[in-house]
Amino acid sequence: DDAGRPEVLLADVILNQNAASKLSWYSRRQSHCRLLRGVEYILLRKEFQMARFDRTRSSIRNIVLTTGGTDTLRVTVPIVESLVSVVPRDCQLNILIGASNKDREHIIHKTAHMDNVACLYNVNNMAQVLGAADLVITGAGSTVWECLALRVPFVTMTLADNQNFNAKYLAEKGLAPMAGIVSEAGFIDRVMSCVLQQISDPPAAISAAERGKRLIDGRGADRVLASL
Repeated sequence: DDAGRPEVLLADVILNQNAASKLSWYSRRQSHCRLLRGVEYILLRKEFQMARFDRTRSSIRNIVLTTGGTDTLRVTVPIVESLVSVVPRDCQLNILIGASNKDREHIIHKTAHMDNVACLYNVNNMAQVLGAADLVITGAGSTVWECLALRVPFVTMTLADNQNFNAKYLAEKGLAPMAGIVSEAGFIDRVMSCVLQQISDPPAAISAAERGKRLIDGRGADRVLASL
């Protein structure tokens, strides 16, 4: 669960791995219900637990953009078009396109003429792709925990209502700038501002990523299993 939905209160076990989850959301749960709440229960796939990268970042030149499995709000193209106009010319922009993204052909067509933009479709090595990035622009869902585990700087976007809690938490902790809610006026401009903030001060972005790594120890799945 991500936001305390009423129907989960009937469960035997409730798992909410988000740092910003609130105990009050589950105050009416069944007396026998076990509540597993917080970052200690974050579920990471093995590829993220096992990933090891020796490279040391000193600048931000490899940027990854992901909106998750889909792009129903069609924000990818506007973001990319704005990015290529503001980031240094030697920046590489990699767009991750999920298998269920119905806007795939439109994205590929609109970015085909951009020399420093690559579209990566349905990747099966997310840990490698994210780990090789200097900066990730992502919705504030489970990808943010993957970025923290990999010590990769990132910018959050709220692409769904239940992502706002994570975005605010990470911004308040100084771990990732927050571009805000996609439906609000000025969203694209705020994404650009957050990206330029990270690019202009790589040491600060990298330091935040290093601090964020302390939240994720990769043992969340073990704790969930041990509680069942």
